[in-house]
Amino acid sequence: FDYLGNYARKGTWLTSKEQIKSDLINTFEAAKEADIKTICASNSYFQKSGATVSQQIGIALAQGTEYLNLLTPHFEVDELSKKMQFEIAIGNNYFLEIAKLRTFRMLWAKVLIAFGGTETTTTVNTSTSTLFWSDKQSNNNMLRATSQAMSAILGGCDMLTISTFDTVSDKKETYSERIAANVQLILKEESYFDKVVDPANGSYFIENLTEELAEKSWSVFQEIEKKGGYIDGLESNYIQEKVFESGEKLMELYNQGKTTLVGVNKYETDDRVVSMKREIEQKMVDNKTLSFLHIK
Repeated sequence: FDYLGNYARKGTWLTSKEQIKSDLINTFEAAKEADIKTICASNSYFQKSGATVSQQIGIALAQGTEYLNLLTPHFEVDELSKKMQFEIAIGNNYFLEIAKLRTFRMLWAKVLIAFGGTETTTTVNTSTSTLFWSDKQSNNNMLRATSQAMSAILGGCDMLTISTFDTVSDKKETYSERIAANVQLILKEESYFDKVVDPANGSYFIENLTEELAEKSWSVFQEIEKKGGYIDGLESNYIQEKVFESGEKLMELYNQGKTTLVGVNKYETDDRVVSMKREIEQKMVDNKTLSFLHIK
């Protein structure tokens, strides 16, 4: 369960802020001996709100660090790291998304070592992001899902969820779930993506991109920590404001035609005027909501 992520999405605590630590301790104790991941740090909604890749990584590090700060007085850091998983959304920038997962693993290992841990591996659960998916030219989303899935696998994900191509469309197709499943099967059974441990290793471009991204992401993480960490960053609206600014820039680039979306603002099949706009998912208390971007 993602206790902190639930607050980020809904703007209210599951019980109360004062009970965060006791709730987490009780949850962790209850499932301590079970072979399950107890804590999930979700990051996908920041990506879908327009956060930059470095912001996504920095926020994920801050969220994981907040969990460690709350629980390390009561549990060993190695014990906690084995019970944690991160959920990350994969976007359309093929090589950057590969580097994103590699960068996150590298920096999270750095955080665990700083806490005195010896177990530096972590579980990363990925999902294909519907940001920049078309609601009218939905068949094109099959290709976008495939590209995103490839980035996730080459980046070293442990788990992968592929969204159906009609996720953002009003018209649902009965075969969309089958297609989503078959994308994974083709990548594994026909493209042999499961046969190489780290296919991106040694690639100058990806390695260089990873190093650059690590520097920027660590800076984002440090800025959040200076603000008091993940919880304080949300309560002060610092994190939301930074993500909102990035989302505004993303919309501006798209609406100016500087970001290409095939079938929507390039190689269109009709004369529709298509724009990207913000759609508030829910009304949150104190206006601490994250805005999700949609193409309409």
